[in-house]
Amino acid sequence: EANAATIQPKDVTNAFGASPTGNCAVARSGAGDIWVEGVPKLLRANGEFASLPTIGDAPKIVPHSRDLHGNSWSLVSTGQKSQLYVHAANAPTEWKEVFLPDGDLWSSVITDINGFVWIGGPNGLRRLNPLDSDKGWIELPPTLSLPTGSVSALARSPNGKALVCFSSGEVIEIDYSEKSRKAELTHLTHELLSTAAELMYSDSQGRVWLAIGSDLYLKEAVSGAWQRYWELLNPLPGGNHDIFSVELNGRLYTAGGVTAGWGYPAEEHWFDELWA
Repeated sequence: EANAATIQPKDVTNAFGASPTGNCAVARSGAGDIWVEGVPKLLRANGEFASLPTIGDAPKIVPHSRDLHGNSWSLVSTGQKSQLYVHAANAPTEWKEVFLPDGDLWSSVITDINGFVWIGGPNGLRRLNPLDSDKGWIELPPTLSLPTGSVSALARSPNGKALVCFSSGEVIEIDYSEKSRKAELTHLTHELLSTAAELMYSDSQGRVWLAIGSDLYLKEAVSGAWQRYWELLNPLPGGNHDIFSVELNGRLYTAGGVTAGWGYPAEEHWFDELWA
């Protein structure tokens, strides 16, 4: 409070190249870049401004989620129509539109720690594997006994899994690995919410926040939450592996590496960069 009176806002509209439009959303990438909806530039973590990737005649958009393969995803909804875009790691100069299944009524997109992309909305829940994109959007099998009907909100759980709120008021964490072909379902609440959540968010402390109308609900982190002992900084690009690091002046440096999935559709990729 003592410092609040000394902080003065600064108009940075000109630095971003235009005034915000649309929902005027602001997003921060894992690398610390600041995106603003409707403007032609983004602010890098180093303080420099850079041009945004193109998206044809569509409005400038912000990333909503970043997957394990180095891609950013954005869902744009206008009225009764939704459009999904990917900013692929192997095509960094543009956003590309991705086909949406079963009509255009989808309200949210997330990615999970296993590399999958999830969409939810009035049409229910679907999942896409960037490593096997030809299969398209998949419905989870009925054997999982998930609630039927629409999905009101999606988020990453504190464990990086898909956290889904169904119209019934049930909030469920879904851990569904392609390799094991098994699913683990964890119910976030023991009782149904009186009304389905409109927004959900997992914070850096392992807590989950739910917004219902003008009310905000909080579920505290579990006693053994890893966030009590670790701080998540920035994931390695594309799940990079087969690497070694050295430390210098508080930074870790690593060169090269390889990943089984990079870009969209995700393919094997060998890195020739030096990362810090």
